[in-house]
Amino acid sequence: MKGFKARNCNKKEKHISNITVKMHWQSVYWDQTKLKVPERGCLMSQKKILIIDDEHTLLRLSQIIFQRKGFQVFVSLSVKEAKSILSVQGTLDAIVLDLMMPEENGFDFLRWKMEQPDAVKNIPVIVNTAKSLTEEDKDFLDKTSKKIMQKGINFADKLVSEVEDLFK
Repeated sequence: MKGFKARNCNKKEKHISNITVKMHWQSVYWDQTKLKVPERGCLMSQKKILIIDDEHTLLRLSQIIFQRKGFQVFVSLSVKEAKSILSVQGTLDAIVLDLMMPEENGFDFLRWKMEQPDAVKNIPVIVNTAKSLTEEDKDFLDKTSKKIMQKGINFADKLVSEVEDLFK
């Protein structure tokens, strides 16, 4: 991994002008399309999030936005794939979850998550959905997630803000 020297340092801070800064660049391949997106940031400071959504365009948009904000992003098009990512990655810092998906839906994922060991069970979830919620749905989600957001105009900015608030 190559680095670069800190430049334009204040003369009083000569000791930091010799620091080599290491940057991490990683290519992310999107399915078979092999669309590359550089992921920037320092691995030690990155929060790891998992985004679960069956809508390819929104999933990709969310991934790019969060990566640009410095998050390490894992994406999943299904609940089954999300479970697999969690079993491999272990602890993550947050999950962004869509509710309406084929086969297993977001509610199924939340029920599964609550039966897992604490490392998975305690990962905060932000639900991001276009579903009209019943009172029963809201009650369940209030118990199993940190925030419920409706998809819509400017959803990406609001979503990033909510995830960043988890870490304050």
